[in-house]
Amino acid sequence: MMFSLKKQISRFLIGAILILIALALTLLGVMVQNYQRRERSNHQEEMDSYAETLNNSILQLNDTVGEIYISNEAFDSLKNALSDADTYESVYELLTLFRIQVRSVQNLSGLFTFYNNGDNQVYYVREDMSFEDKEFLKNEGKAILESLSYNYGNMVFEAGDEIYYSVMMKKSLVTIMGVVSLSYGLPESTGEGETYGILYDNQFYGVSGELELTADECASLAPGWATISGRVVYVQKLESYDISVVKILPQSLWLYVSAVHVIVLALFFALVVVLCYLYRFIRNQVTAPLEDMTETLGQLQMGDWEIEFHAPNRLIEIEDVRQTVRLLLQEIEQYKIRSYEERLEMQTTQLQYYKLQLAPHFYTNCLKNAYYMLMLKEYESAERFLMCLSAHLRYLLQKDVSLVEAQKERDFVENYIKLQNLMGRRQILCELYIADDLPEQEIPILSMQTFVENSVKYADDTGKRNISIHISLRKLIIEGQEVLDMRVTDNGIGYPEEVLHMLNQSEPVEEKNLGVGVINLLSRMRIQYGQEAGWYFENENGAVSELFIPVKKRKEPAQ
Repeated sequence: MMFSLKKQISRFLIGAILILIALALTLLGVMVQNYQRRERSNHQEEMDSYAETLNNSILQLNDTVGEIYISNEAFDSLKNALSDADTYESVYELLTLFRIQVRSVQNLSGLFTFYNNGDNQVYYVREDMSFEDKEFLKNEGKAILESLSYNYGNMVFEAGDEIYYSVMMKKSLVTIMGVVSLSYGLPESTGEGETYGILYDNQFYGVSGELELTADECASLAPGWATISGRVVYVQKLESYDISVVKILPQSLWLYVSAVHVIVLALFFALVVVLCYLYRFIRNQVTAPLEDMTETLGQLQMGDWEIEFHAPNRLIEIEDVRQTVRLLLQEIEQYKIRSYEERLEMQTTQLQYYKLQLAPHFYTNCLKNAYYMLMLKEYESAERFLMCLSAHLRYLLQKDVSLVEAQKERDFVENYIKLQNLMGRRQILCELYIADDLPEQEIPILSMQTFVENSVKYADDTGKRNISIHISLRKLIIEGQEVLDMRVTDNGIGYPEEVLHMLNQSEPVEEKNLGVGVINLLSRMRIQYGQEAGWYFENENGAVSELFIPVKKRKEPAQ
């Protein structure tokens, strides 16, 4: 089934763009979801850490205050009428205990004792507590004491920039109060606009930040996270107390996407624009010239040699191929014009070989490979491919050349291997050995190339991943005559038995399109060297081909 190159390019690029859009949007969606999940997890972890610290602080506060309330004799003695000396001794003992507790208990901000119905106090607070906060707590504790109807109570104080949680225990006319700062346990660094606070008795107390919650908003909060009035609120209830830790974030784009996502989205749109430009470029600068070239080569198949390329072109590589094709046609025309009867057989054989090598489908395959390389933006590979193709054609189109130096034939074979490997069907490994004294020795043109092409042509039947070819050129003495021994082996399926029998004849003749290239080479050798040339073919883990060429001795065609 044949396909239109232009339609295939359009379908491929449009499909690639649609697939790219789908993949990019899917990838971006997954990235955004993972980012949001990770951000929520980070916020929740910070909330859990703060809540755990606060919960432990309040537990320690309750334990410390409760232990003094239950078992401390100095605190218990203050409820009785004491002499001034006994009172001083109890107060001094309590002050010493308070100092030890505040300094040793983590996050404990201060301890207060009110006696004589609150008229007198003994207290100790952390050194970093301001004088204003200390006086506020002392006065606020005394005021609460007057309204305390039970032996136990707790309260949240706002003192300056600090929020304190207090526990009070009353025994007769003596009350002990302990306080902890609710700012203990806050993350070391918070994001811009973030606010931390606590929810106590349906009232919000801001510990850090400037955002606030109304009473109605506080009443609607539940553990977890929610969006309220354009803000994202996280709530974590303490395990042991009717207190919840609250984190408020201002609603913004960066809660849902990061700068990386914005950059990825921008790059995606830029890539779509580039693909659209690439589609236009390929359509105008690659597809159109290739279609024109294909039509022109089709004219060659129809026997019309008067051809011309019409599509505009600005690619050096394609223009190089055009020029090579023009040169090819000029050379072929010259070969058609030559009518020397003395060299008719040689020219007929050579032209047959060239036609086999220069069939339009060969160019089409090469140009299609070049096109796919350009479409995939493999510009360096495409440039190397077209340069190899140009070198290949230049070698084939040498004028009136029947013999070449062994080194030049070797270079041509290596260039052909590069060309085939760039086409990428399968890897071709070729080891080529020429004895040190033979690089300048003349051999029939395409003598090595014929067997390499033969190995490549039948490689698909081997089922092997790689094609391995070995070529050697050395001197031998056969019956006292110095000859060149060219031996070519491969790892293919070998020659069919009928072909092998035919090739080993002294004058092989083509039958049923078998061995065309090899028979062409043997015919040229017979014309060039007469009966002094020889050959032998066999199968041994692949095809084995061996030519025997006289050294520096040629038979010139009769004039």
